[in-house]
Amino acid sequence: MSNLVGPAIILVCFGAGYWLISTLMTPGPKSTVVRPPAPLEPRWFDILGVSQFASRADIERAYNELAATLPPGSFQRVQLDAAYQKALGGLR
Repeated sequence: MSNLVGPAIILVCFGAGYWLISTLMTPGPKSTVVRPPAPLEPRWFDILGVSQFASRADIERAYNELAATLPPGSFQRVQLDAAYQKALGGLR
């Protein structure tokens, strides 16, 4: 019996050591990076300041009023032109 005590103690120590090292060395839970949602692109009717169901005349009037106040080539004017094109495309 005394011949088995020594190897049994060694096996228990190896098992406990393996468990301890594997517990300490495993990576923790994966970190999840929470990113804020991407900003929504403004909708054409928000840019033009009209209802989503506005008539062609209302859309043209709003576009002409806003276009008169913005310099050509500015970012706002480019957005306005794109919104106007999208609005007219939706009416067809």
